[in-house]
Amino acid sequence: MTFGRILVAVDPSPQGDAALALAIRLAADQRATLTVTTVVGRPGTYYAPPDVVVDPAIDEEFARDADQLLTRSTEAATAAGVAADTCRHEGDIVGAIMACIAEHNADLVVVGTHGRKGISRVLQGSVAEGVLRGTTIPVLVAHAHDKVRA
Repeated sequence: MTFGRILVAVDPSPQGDAALALAIRLAADQRATLTVTTVVGRPGTYYAPPDVVVDPAIDEEFARDADQLLTRSTEAATAAGVAADTCRHEGDIVGAIMACIAEHNADLVVVGTHGRKGISRVLQGSVAEGVLRGTTIPVLVAHAHDKVRA
């Protein structure tokens, strides 16, 4: 099976780094185009009361951080000889990844996993599981301890 367009979801974590490294390697091997996506959102907002007011500067800072992450990620892909573009949404992480899959006609998605268990998984959810349940294309899950061999 070959892939022409690979989508990778990144975040500023070792799991996001592992997903990016794996996706770049696969895209290079498959001569595929890589779409890098991240979701802009504030930690903890999913559980905050609806009447909480947040300083707009905080939203701008999160958007700026997301843009910097996308830039670093596409630069890493380009340095490896992989054509890359980006897709950025705000809000629900799984919904945003699903939207990017559709927008970019991806035929493989790579996501990192934190490997949460117990109450932390219940409270924070599993993005990888949500993507697995929400799409019909293959999903490759990367752990931070995974080693990508040259």
